[in-house]
Amino acid sequence: MHALAVCEGTLFGADSAGRLLCRAPSGQNLSWRPVGDAGGVVCLASSREAAGALPLELYAVTDDARLLRREAVPGPAPWHEVGTVPPGTTAVALCDAGVFAVTTHDDTLHHLSALRPEGPWQVLGDAGGAVALTTMNSRLWAVTADGGLRTRLPVTGPAAFRDHPSPGPTGGSRALAARAGTLYTAAPGSPLRMWRPSSPLPVCHRHG
Repeated sequence: MHALAVCEGTLFGADSAGRLLCRAPSGQNLSWRPVGDAGGVVCLASSREAAGALPLELYAVTDDARLLRREAVPGPAPWHEVGTVPPGTTAVALCDAGVFAVTTHDDTLHHLSALRPEGPWQVLGDAGGAVALTTMNSRLWAVTADGGLRTRLPVTGPAAFRDHPSPGPTGGSRALAARAGTLYTAAPGSPLRMWRPSSPLPVCHRHG
């Protein structure tokens, strides 16, 4: 599993076989269930927090720099193209009527107004080493390659990512999602993990 997002009470994930899967976002030992295609998807996001004109749906970034959306239903649904993202985008989050994207090759954070999804993108500066991004409590949250947990306000002016005092995930997480104050991470070959930023909690899982 290399991409995660929670939307409409469902945890979605994209796996290395190009499948979109889902399960309930709980600590129970639940199987992932295939619900559609995620070929070429590099990251997922949801627009549940103040995304302006963008519908409350599941979003995906593809390896050819397209931004897609589909209904957040636990079953088949078509993907629709929204626009494009900066080349090399590996993480994305929607918050405060905007889309935030990270390009890890140059460690840069970008912003797109949700009121103008056709562009242009604005370069905000340093991405703080983020490899995965999500939105929680009207803030951006990120994990770094070394397992650090960082956060910043979703503003388009100067606002660097800051280390959060709580421990971050372990095991080289490359996917991050959030719901109701809880963060979810996934890493290749490791269990799905969920924790509130003060107490990491491993969660067992079975592949769908």
